[in-house]
Amino acid sequence: NNVLCNIHSSPLPEFDITYTPPIFPKSKEDIQFISLALQRNFVFANALSDDDNIRKREMKQVVDAFESYTVQQPGEVILDHASTGDHFYILHEGSVRYYSNYNPSSQVGKLGSGKCIGMANKPGQSFGELCLLYDCPPPADCVSSGDPSETEVDCAGGAACGFWRIHKSTFRQILAVRTMRRDVRLREALQKVDCLHE
Repeated sequence: NNVLCNIHSSPLPEFDITYTPPIFPKSKEDIQFISLALQRNFVFANALSDDDNIRKREMKQVVDAFESYTVQQPGEVILDHASTGDHFYILHEGSVRYYSNYNPSSQVGKLGSGKCIGMANKPGQSFGELCLLYDCPPPADCVSSGDPSETEVDCAGGAACGFWRIHKSTFRQILAVRTMRRDVRLREALQKVDCLHE
């Protein structure tokens, strides 16, 4: 269905106009944190509806669908440059290094080797946009750092880093439902125009 492909290069395998996104529990502070991070992200700033009321509803659905995710060990590959990931991530605690051709360590809990080409170490920074939109691998390996000297906010419980994340299919379903409902309203409006029935 071309209607469902107007934003993404990879169509949804299944589509249900009655789809209900998942809702994961969050505090008011968590909701504000995720909302602010999304408002600053180019994907969400441009993908959501231009209509204020619809945009607010979509934003709430998207924020509600984010789940908490923790990586316990340093050196864990969160997104691999050689494969397509399933989630978009917002960093909450800890830090993530971006590597070109990362080689994992043989020791659990140790960073491997490779050229570090960047880093996410501030709460609200995000990665995984290419996965979310185009089913493309990220441009670099995203690896948990676990180095407290690199981060602005230490991760609770001694973990390497903590995130909020949303599955790409959930995000796409939310936008696809919006698109389908808009098209239904448009068809219904056109059916009421007398000259189109002549």
